[in-house]
Amino acid sequence: MANVSPGVFTKIIDLSEYVRNVPSTIGFMCIVSEKGPDNQLIFTNARDFYVDFGEPNINYGGKSFGQGMYVASSFLRNSDSLFIIRVLPTSSDEKVNPSGGEPATIPVVPAAYSNLAFYGEVPGDYGLDATSSLYVRSEFGLNSEKECLTIVNQFDNINPPGMGSSDGALLFIGQGRGAWYNNYKISVTPHANTIRAAEGIYIFDIWKKQNALDWNPDTGQWEESFEIVQTFEVSFHPEKMDSSGDSMFVQDTVNKYFTDIIVYADRDRCRAMCESGTDWSIPFLDGPIRLQNGSDGDINDSAVATMLLARAYTGMLRRIKSLSEEEGAVASEEYVDEVLDTEDHYFTIVLDGGYPSDVKTAIWDLCRNLRKDCVGIIDNGDNKNVKDSLTKRRYTHTYNTFYLALYECYSKIYDKYVGRDIWVTPVYHMANVIPYTDNVAELWYAPAGFNRATLDDIKTIRFSPRLGERDQMYLEQINPIVKFNVGYTVWGQLTTQKRPTALQDLNIVRLVLYCKRALEQFCKFYIFELNDAYTWNAISSNIDKFLKVIKDKRGLYSYGVEVGATDYEIKAKQIHVNVTLNPTRVVEQIYLNFYIV
Repeated sequence: MANVSPGVFTKIIDLSEYVRNVPSTIGFMCIVSEKGPDNQLIFTNARDFYVDFGEPNINYGGKSFGQGMYVASSFLRNSDSLFIIRVLPTSSDEKVNPSGGEPATIPVVPAAYSNLAFYGEVPGDYGLDATSSLYVRSEFGLNSEKECLTIVNQFDNINPPGMGSSDGALLFIGQGRGAWYNNYKISVTPHANTIRAAEGIYIFDIWKKQNALDWNPDTGQWEESFEIVQTFEVSFHPEKMDSSGDSMFVQDTVNKYFTDIIVYADRDRCRAMCESGTDWSIPFLDGPIRLQNGSDGDINDSAVATMLLARAYTGMLRRIKSLSEEEGAVASEEYVDEVLDTEDHYFTIVLDGGYPSDVKTAIWDLCRNLRKDCVGIIDNGDNKNVKDSLTKRRYTHTYNTFYLALYECYSKIYDKYVGRDIWVTPVYHMANVIPYTDNVAELWYAPAGFNRATLDDIKTIRFSPRLGERDQMYLEQINPIVKFNVGYTVWGQLTTQKRPTALQDLNIVRLVLYCKRALEQFCKFYIFELNDAYTWNAISSNIDKFLKVIKDKRGLYSYGVEVGATDYEIKAKQIHVNVTLNPTRVVEQIYLNFYIV
């Protein structure tokens, strides 16, 4: 303390420290979908998922790639925390594995933004003295944010496609790449109130294509139907505000209140055009104008979709060809760093979407090698019987790790989104069973059995293994869905680890990873504290209290905590924290004996 003169000097010492619980059920998966932000990690919930990515549609992506949306939807029925990456090709030069051999670089059609650009001429810009003019058009092949920003003068060294100069004032694009955003139109009309119109206020309408068709009596044909889904009062002057002080500039208004469309603007050009008297409604005298040229690229190509999903699961999106690659230089890779960021982006379950085996291997790589703090839930492919299932496990899905759990078999459910029955991966059901178990019990309870894993939405399954077949599947660490008289039930919770230890049980692995995360987050606050008995005791005491709660809730039979430092560790600035866990095992067999005397 610096003070030495007489007086009362106060310190507040906080002794209320504790080991904080961490979330137990946060999912992560990569999907192929028609809409949504693409090639970035998005944290979503049961509401925003459908707003951003739409409803599942097995017709888009098919059985091999369209199930991801269904798995995500199933997970969100009992959890409100899911990380999503929607994949789309963004480069015309991707490395793929087209025939299962060595990776090769083949041309790929990249996806593009649906868009509508406002171009304007300001008097004097090109030696003209006439009143400024305005025209709109959609550009072809906008597949990067840089190209979009180029149109509105953010990158002056690159001209927009087809344009000799960067004279764009505004650019409207879909929030993600893809043809789905071609379903939007926009219109600009003068305000009906003459005073507001004189102030430069316009009515900005966003139109969306409807499923039903409209009859056009003039042409005698059924035509696409569009309806207004959002209306704004906007200004094209960047400094215009409403009576409450909020910006009325079209970029600020649309980006703040509408999800599916993003606006980029050259504010200086918009200001100059407004001050020179531009009438922003002129291009829309004949009605709303459609956003166009959005495309999905080659996402429907099986090799491309497999490559993109596999890379996204491991945090890598696409290959970037270096300028000197022809001379032997190694090409660089573009990553979604957040997938590998265990500090700030935490998830506990990685979900398969019925994807090809290469994608399942990427999930294995993420869980076992790259993160080591989450468990992958995958299927064994769509097999017609137990024999095929065992063959697939022995020769294709040969994983041997407690970071992965493998499930069988495919089941038929009614798809309310397309109005017919479809076959889905068993991960669809596990995506719901696991968070449901956490909600009604604890994460160290097994997500299997009659009490928590009887499924009520299955119509039939590919096969229902008998007792002897279940024994064979058990020895290969395959968890089956079995038809019993009480219903279809998940009848296993093994990880793919072949060595018979406690970590063969999924519930124990999840418990261990949960404790690992909680104690890691707790112990980091003791970095740079003094390495003495006081610090050791503080760490030990808090960990003991944390584990006692788990023990009292039946997660542990017993535990032990030993914290300290040897003379060498003190010199090396280290502390060891030894935590011994004896997890509570589950019941897998009951021997019912009758003694008649």
